[in-house]
Amino acid sequence: MPGQSLQLSDPTIQAWFNKAAFVTPAGVFGNAGRNIIIGPGTVSFDMSIAKNIQLKEMQGLEVRLSASNIFNTVHFTSIDSTFNSPTFGQVVGAGAMRKAQLTARYRF
Repeated sequence: MPGQSLQLSDPTIQAWFNKAAFVTPAGVFGNAGRNIIIGPGTVSFDMSIAKNIQLKEMQGLEVRLSASNIFNTVHFTSIDSTFNSPTFGQVVGAGAMRKAQLTARYRF
């Protein structure tokens, strides 16, 4: 609808953008441009800790703990932008949660 702002002052998961900005009569194509809906950003903190242990002159053991998204921050990944969809304007996906991996490597 002309004059409607696309951005909301306080977007939520249920309403990420102003749905009233997308109103067209039936059978008429709209004039919205590409990439006008800005999704949520991503903040990710990853960490790795390693310890090398010398066993003999030519042998060693490396132990490593790697973790991604260590603060377990929610990453919203997709917003439904299909007009007339039941979830139009809502966040419908989330990224991976915290993940940790422990590895050991024996060198000889």
